[in-house]
Formats: sequence, C-alpha cells, structure tokens
Amino acid sequence: MHFTPNGKLYQVTAIYLAFYFNLIMKTVLHIFIALLLVLPKTNAQDSVKISGKIEHQLTDSLRFSFNDNNLAYYPNYFYAHINKKGAFSIAIPFPKNVYTQVEVMHGNKLAEILLTAGDSIFISVEAKHFDSTLHYAGKGSGIQNF
Repeated sequence: MHFTPNGKLYQVTAIYLAFYFNLIMKTVLHIFIALLLVLPKTNAQDSVKISGKIEHQLTDSLRFSFNDNNLAYYPNYFYAHINKKGAFSIAIPFPKNVYTQVEVMHGNKLAEILLTAGDSIFISVEAKHFDSTLHYAGKGSGIQNF
C-alpha cells in the first residue's frame, strides 16, 4: 500500500475500518438479542404438590393457573384429573423464592391460594358449598388458613 501525500488512502482505509467495525457490532447485537428471545427462561424452578379430595364434584378436573411473568400477564394453566372417588393430585413447576397467587377453578367455582416452591398442600372441599368448605393441610397450609 502506498500513501499519497495528501493522505487520501489513509482516509479511505479509516472509513472502511469504521464501516466494518459498525457492521460487526450490529451483527453481534442482533445475535445477542436473538439469543435472549429464543433461549428458554432461566428462572430457578422447583415444584408445588397439590392433592386433595372433592365431595360432590361438578366436573372431572381442576384448573390451576398463575402468572410468573413480571412484565405482562401470561398465565400458566395446569389441569388435575379428579377420579371417581373425588381425589386428585398434581405437581406444578413453580418459581423459587417468591410467593405466587394461584387460582383454583372447579366448574364455575373459584378459589385463590398463595403458594411458594416446595409447598405440598392437601385441599378438601365440598363442591356445592365451595367457598365455605375449603380446608387446607400440609406444608404451605398455614398461610391459606389465616
């Protein structure tokens, strides 16, 4: 390479270097953003075990829903099958180190409970008088019976 006395070749080389540096940085930024969007959540997860018995059941399932997204409401839905004797059991993946409000829905009846990872709760209820007959036992039941 030869430099001209007025430095034009040097100016052109500097412009090309700036252009390619800018292009590389934009590419790295786009890859980083794409990875953030594509990679799964890295929130620490544990589980909550919920079991129980429902007398005079209205349907053959229970729906549990909660939101673990801090930016927007995207509920997670989980369903537990109720057998003919009214018993059900489910283990739900749950965020660690935070109490989360969980909606429990059976037919058109709704209850809200507060759970945290590691809880193992037993729910007993008579479906016809859902709200007045809800009883909780097991780890995590103290806050429900408060």
